[in-house]
Amino acid sequence: MTGPTPIIELLLIAVIVAVLVKYIRLPYTIALVLVGLGLGAVPGLIPITLSTDLIFFIFLPPLLFEGCLKMDLALLIRNWRRVFLLAFPGTLISTALIGGGAYFALPLLGLDLSWPLAVLLGVMLSPTDPISVLAIFKEHGVSHELSVLVEGESLFNDGIGVVLFLIAVDVASGHHVTFTEGMVEFAREVAGGAVVGIAFGYLAHGALKRIDDHQIEVVISLVLAYGVYLFADAFGMSGVIAVVVAGLLIGNHDVVFSMSPTTRLSLAHFWDAVSFIANSLLFLLIGLELESAQMWGHAAVIAVAFVLMAVVRTMVVSGAFGLDRLLGGRPLPTGWLSVVNWGGVRGSIPLALVLGLPVAGLITPAVRTELISIVFGAVFLSLVVQGLSMRVLLDRKGLIGIQPEEKTYEEALGRVWEAQAELGALEETWNEGGLPEATYHALKSRLEATRDDAASRARQSAREHELVRDRQLARSSERMLRAGRAAIDNAYRVGYLSERVAHDLKGDVDSRLVLGAEDGWSALWSLDRPTPGREDAEEDGKPAV
Repeated sequence: MTGPTPIIELLLIAVIVAVLVKYIRLPYTIALVLVGLGLGAVPGLIPITLSTDLIFFIFLPPLLFEGCLKMDLALLIRNWRRVFLLAFPGTLISTALIGGGAYFALPLLGLDLSWPLAVLLGVMLSPTDPISVLAIFKEHGVSHELSVLVEGESLFNDGIGVVLFLIAVDVASGHHVTFTEGMVEFAREVAGGAVVGIAFGYLAHGALKRIDDHQIEVVISLVLAYGVYLFADAFGMSGVIAVVVAGLLIGNHDVVFSMSPTTRLSLAHFWDAVSFIANSLLFLLIGLELESAQMWGHAAVIAVAFVLMAVVRTMVVSGAFGLDRLLGGRPLPTGWLSVVNWGGVRGSIPLALVLGLPVAGLITPAVRTELISIVFGAVFLSLVVQGLSMRVLLDRKGLIGIQPEEKTYEEALGRVWEAQAELGALEETWNEGGLPEATYHALKSRLEATRDDAASRARQSAREHELVRDRQLARSSERMLRAGRAAIDNAYRVGYLSERVAHDLKGDVDSRLVLGAEDGWSALWSLDRPTPGREDAEEDGKPAV
């Protein structure tokens, strides 16, 4: 690539695909891969080659950082044991089982792999990358806690996978690595990455606390995302873990205690755009790099690899959640285990790892080519098969979809918000002298009537349907508690509260948010369930919550 033209072309294609998927109901990331696969059939059309450096040093830091900025640390901590079991021992067990399965099964298809190479394949196929799944979650309003569980595992097992890969490559390249040396290297990379992430995160916190300029603060976050990764990598520590830790620290501490509302809004918009661009380019490039001829030539081996991934994934998730229950963990809602299992989609990390394979020792040019074909093919199947079927699974488990009574309530509530906003705009126009008095009063009367009628219909729906009533209480409660958190933040910023007190008060609000979601909002507020029809009729004149 000699200029920016190919990048602009890819972004234009991404925008077109993003518009089209709104009509064909295909997950955006999967559509990008399929379009990229089609474009890749035309040699030299877009002269960009996907490489390990491109994935690890260009795409991965901002994608990891953006995910951590939005992750609710309280929910992550609430699910810490499940995330730990899936990301740490889960990745190790997955590596061993996929590697063992490949060692015994692939020779039946004419592909003999030594133990080191089989384990190396297991390492590369173990890290999850559920970007396409999370997009489906967001589109259909799946529980935020379920999203945190799936994404939290991915953020940490990416780092673990990279560390295991480096050790496995050393062994396959002919270097003698003892078990003790391997464990020391593993601990050094993971712990070192975490320390670097904490150190850089607090350095950024110090800078953000003293600066009140949203443009500079956004740039600081960008420098942090790339800088912490490059620093950790340069000193032989896990850049992935460093970015994850720094991102969690900034997203759950500095966003509250060191940033003004303007900066928060600017930061959210900036990282949304960066994430969209990075994901679009990455998944298009994945499609461009897929060579259908090579994948067809290894079709049987790729199919076996995909089945191994699916079977091992089921064993790991079932084992992790079962162990969590034995250790006293609370039961998960119906269907969550199946979704976490099937949501372990493979993506960019396996591709980056396999493209970074050196030619050394047991990794001959022919073996490297075969491993690239297997990993690319398995990732393609994972993206398409799991990604396309996820919506069906969510629907079957009752985790998405809106009931008729909910639709009626939400439509009425939407009308209330719409009328309120229009009334606000009308007041501004009136205050600016832009309307005659008679016109102003006529419009105001009409909008108020629309708002009150919609509010009445919303309350009637809540009275008649328990599901709507419970969800209305949940939304109202969360809205009130988040307003309380915002008030605490503002009191801290203007100097009425110390950081320690603000932190403790925020923790109290967080605990009520968790208790409300866990035990029910009626229990949290000690409310008796209302009996339909017993509310006073005079309530119909009040705005809906």
